[in-house]
Amino acid sequence: MLNVDQSRAIFGYGVPLPVDRCVCHNRTFAELQHIAKAENLDHAALSARTGCSAKCGTCGPYIRLMYKCGATRFPVLSQADFVRLLGDGGERRGV
Repeated sequence: MLNVDQSRAIFGYGVPLPVDRCVCHNRTFAELQHIAKAENLDHAALSARTGCSAKCGTCGPYIRLMYKCGATRFPVLSQADFVRLLGDGGERRGV
């Protein structure tokens, strides 16, 4: 898990990291990361396997960040944050 200094360095926020799961399926990003690594799944395959990022879509940008930086807990991020971190607003639903 990232500490506050690591969070500040990556995300620009030195705050607690309350976003840690897909709320639709109650699966933590740590669990999703474990599944993705164990089964060598990309985001689309992970979504098909677990349903995460395919329902409301809120967790999708966070899962994309999980793949990009390896973190499994995040601060609440704005669309501007997703633009900065992912190069888009995180608005893509699903994968």
